[in-house]
Amino acid sequence: MIRCMPAALVLVLISGATISGCGGAAVGGGGGGGGQLIVLGCAQGSDNPPAASDAVAATNTQRAMSGVGQLFASPTLSQIAQTYAERMGTLGFTGHEDAVTGERVGDRITAADYGWTLAAENLGYGQCSAEQIVEEWMASSAHRENFLRGDLTEIGIGVYQGGDEGMYWVQVLATPAN
Repeated sequence: MIRCMPAALVLVLISGATISGCGGAAVGGGGGGGGQLIVLGCAQGSDNPPAASDAVAATNTQRAMSGVGQLFASPTLSQIAQTYAERMGTLGFTGHEDAVTGERVGDRITAADYGWTLAAENLGYGQCSAEQIVEEWMASSAHRENFLRGDLTEIGIGVYQGGDEGMYWVQVLATPAN
């Protein structure tokens, strides 16, 4: 794990019960996964938190520039992402595994009654704008590969301003089972 403060990115990809993190390691066992913490730069705080919809638009712009179809905003995935961003910020942790419950992104998606076949989660903290977080995800080959996957079709973004890191970002991508 590489860690420098304050801006950082974290990612995980889930397909069924197999988890892939940035480092390429896979872990079986039904939900959530490690992932490597990648630090790409520092950011200053903001008095006006960015809108999650701006990050969805910036993600879809990058997908279009790469010839990949757009992601459709899912209210369910958005709520999952927002709740987790707030949880990390208020409880003072960052990572794909909830520091209190041990739940991982697959657990959170399933608990929300969202039937899924493929899911991915990108995390970041310290970035002060939607453009900055998406730019930093694009600068990381593992994150870029994750959200440019054509077989992921829906997105939810959560952003929370506060806590030790100033700004927390959660991007949940999934393909519904239907």
